[in-house]
Amino acid sequence: FMIVFLGNCTSNPHEQTISWNGEKPFGHVLSLNGEWQLEDGNGNQPPDTFTRIVNVPGIVKNAYPPFEQVGLKTEKREVYWYRKKVDLPDYEFEKARLIIGKSRYGTTVYLNGKEVGSNMLNHTAGTFDVTGYLIKEGTNELLVRLGAHISDAPDTVTTAGEVEKERYYAGIYDDVELVLSSASNVNNVQVVPDIKANKVGVEVEWEHQGQNEEIEYEVTIYNNEGNLVSSQFQTSALGKGNIKNDFFEIPIPEPTLWTPENPNLYLLQVEKEGEVYQTRFGMRTFRVDPDFTNKALLNEEQIFLRGTNVSLFRFFEDTLCKQQPWDRDWVVELHKRFKEMHWNSYRVCITALPDFWYDIADEMGFVLFDEYPMWYALQNEMTSPENQQKNLADPIRKYGVYPHKLKARHLAHEYTHWMREHWNHASVCAWDAQNETWTPETGKAVQMVRHLDRSNRP
Repeated sequence: FMIVFLGNCTSNPHEQTISWNGEKPFGHVLSLNGEWQLEDGNGNQPPDTFTRIVNVPGIVKNAYPPFEQVGLKTEKREVYWYRKKVDLPDYEFEKARLIIGKSRYGTTVYLNGKEVGSNMLNHTAGTFDVTGYLIKEGTNELLVRLGAHISDAPDTVTTAGEVEKERYYAGIYDDVELVLSSASNVNNVQVVPDIKANKVGVEVEWEHQGQNEEIEYEVTIYNNEGNLVSSQFQTSALGKGNIKNDFFEIPIPEPTLWTPENPNLYLLQVEKEGEVYQTRFGMRTFRVDPDFTNKALLNEEQIFLRGTNVSLFRFFEDTLCKQQPWDRDWVVELHKRFKEMHWNSYRVCITALPDFWYDIADEMGFVLFDEYPMWYALQNEMTSPENQQKNLADPIRKYGVYPHKLKARHLAHEYTHWMREHWNHASVCAWDAQNETWTPETGKAVQMVRHLDRSNRP
């Protein structure tokens, strides 16, 4: 059923120079990646002392010294506490956002002794407004509390629970950034390639917290050699507390198309008064020909998809896993192994990958079927009451039963965040809302978010 090609790949110098550090949020970005202090505990009271160190991004399994019974439900702990000391740079700002790329299970942020807010989603980023909590002069204490086990997540969110895993590791498993900016911020940009008309549509979502004003900003596109391709000035009227979407089109003369053999990428930049937002995209389209069964078309030409399934969350259980999934050289080497086997695609399977994996797939030319990490395989309502109770009582099988409180509106909320974070990746050619899950709720949720993707991918 499933091929998982993840092992102890030796890092070798790779031919491709990767200078891209991921999508750049709007404003001055301070990375909080690196070593954090870590402690476990019970209840909502943070510990007095921290006895362990853990890498962010990563998982608690890799803490030093290690915890006992990590990844299992245990009376030893209910939560994990992460702590980081932060000194602000000499930079004037009106708004500060803390972005925790991905974390699980249930995330609550405290800054300088005050609770900032929570994000219960386990597979998409949490953004926290920390403007009123920061100390501009002096050291800030940042605490992040996580549920210690999958069972600590509410039953109105997806957890990536399944019937073939035993251990579920909590952790902050994607980048953490503090973003300082003016009162107006770019929340999101969606790039819509049009290879027939040699142009892209650009949708910029602004959020404004200042007084009513009309702002002017510039959108520029560069090729992979850093040469200017196209540039356009825009104006937008923003009201206080206003979120506004601007949509416009920019020509790209004689574009180089993105393919697995030639994964050409363009850089789009939104700039206002020295503050910059950056994202990359590829000029490509992907669809399935409705007149031919299973005929996939990349840039309107038939493509045969050869590849595998990548189930990173399962690899977390492997003793060889360690910190390798967050080592860029290791991940590049893994994709090179895929290429050596003449693979040009893979399915993201019951897994939420760290964002930089998508950057590498963009750069190295892989068509991804991006699956939201959900596999409730057990048809519980179609079995006898006795078997239903057995499934729900089983410590492993119970995570393969669809939680009845998880409704379409909850899923649509998660799908929206997921799509917004991934839709500019050239590699993401198809959305996959779930894997073999027995519920009508996913179909309802798909219809609620289908219109959001202006590229209309499958």
